[in-house]
Amino acid sequence: MNEEFVRRFVDGEALGRSVEIRGRKYFTIGIVRNSISESFGEAPIPVIYLSYRDRPTAQGEIHLRTRSGAELLLAPQVERVVRDVDPTLPVYDIRTLTDHVEKNLFLRRIPARMFVVLGPLLLVLASIGIYAVVAYTVSHRTTEIGVRLALGATAERVVAQIVGESLRVIAAGAMVGWVIAFVVNL
Repeated sequence: MNEEFVRRFVDGEALGRSVEIRGRKYFTIGIVRNSISESFGEAPIPVIYLSYRDRPTAQGEIHLRTRSGAELLLAPQVERVVRDVDPTLPVYDIRTLTDHVEKNLFLRRIPARMFVVLGPLLLVLASIGIYAVVAYTVSHRTTEIGVRLALGATAERVVAQIVGESLRVIAAGAMVGWVIAFVVNL
């Protein structure tokens, strides 16, 4: 049995204790660590591992370790050996560990790929929006800018003031966005 089974269902020492499953008693001979069965991020589930001799009708998997590059060459041989042992046993889903991991990571990679495509687009749209707001603000302040220049302000000083005000608004918006993102990720 695994650690999760012991945590949920066994009080005290698990080794040597018997467990009754469908009227048959089985003795605990070892505790194994929790493992990932199908996908990353899944919560540990309680598992009891039985000997194939005790439960020959149970579904099973065979995992083989091969030399790199020999995986595809080994598949027909595995099918032949299994058919020699028992022709009624189904052999399916022969794949490498890399293929298994890729299958499980597929759905997790979709959001990352979306950010790669949509991120730059959103940055361009945000830049256009900021430009539009600054241009609108400057166009409405042309009289004020003219008066400042007439009273002796340098062009650099007026530009610095407009850029500084714009950056303050951008910084405030970024801070609000970060706070919202932080709250949403909780």
